[in-house]
Amino acid sequence: MRRQPVPGLPATVLDATADLVAASRRDTEVRLFSGQLARLPPIRTRGKPVEALAIEPGAERLAVVTTDGQVSIYSVMDPESMPSRLRRLHPVEEGAGVAGVLFLTAGRLVVAMRGDESAVMFDAEVRGMPVAESLRPSMATCEAGLLTVAALGSATSGSETLFALDGAGRARVWDVR
Repeated sequence: MRRQPVPGLPATVLDATADLVAASRRDTEVRLFSGQLARLPPIRTRGKPVEALAIEPGAERLAVVTTDGQVSIYSVMDPESMPSRLRRLHPVEEGAGVAGVLFLTAGRLVVAMRGDESAVMFDAEVRGMPVAESLRPSMATCEAGLLTVAALGSATSGSETLFALDGAGRARVWDVR
């Protein structure tokens, strides 16, 4: 491991692959770096600050979720182009934040809001409504809502299993095949 100073970027939101690093200070700019940490043109969001980031396998696109729950897909190769805007996810309560955003495979994006009872899967090629939503558990089994989500698998083979941890410490599994 080598240390690489990045002056002026106290990153608070970060995602990385072997080929790309995306970082933000929870403002409206996402700074991009190559796998060798050379600076690339940034992505500037319009409107609310960045809450969460996810790099698509292949590092061609970047999913950005802003503090108001807007999910947008940006082209890494053309950061000035208009993003694809997916359905806005509304936080359960003001300031609740994002539990997780991740690409399961190229084009398949999962987003979960902290405190919500389910996760939503989008097809990044199709704007608008989600293609799937995890089953909502009964309130008795998930009173505190989701805290975080993670996937099992690799960027090359894809991921078909999503793990969600709720506020009561219970783990749930979602088979997304």
